[in-house]
Amino acid sequence: MNAELIDLLRQSKVSEGGSQYTHWTYYGPKGCYYISANDIEHFWLKYCSLVASDAKRLCLAERCKLKFALIIQLTHRCLKHSLFL
Repeated sequence: MNAELIDLLRQSKVSEGGSQYTHWTYYGPKGCYYISANDIEHFWLKYCSLVASDAKRLCLAERCKLKFALIIQLTHRCLKHSLFL
């Protein structure tokens, strides 16, 4: 994993197997991280700066929430059929 990202996450590391984490990675070093609402703005500014600088090995995933929005786009068409006339 990118060294600057490791430094950014170091203060947010939590024990593996715990339920209180917001981000995780399995790409060295493996770990779970909790980024509080108070720290999330600083985290995203720094993370986006790393992405913009074309940094390599930014292996971090957000934990899926138990409830999330599901967006579906449907196209509904009515066909003329003799049963409907």
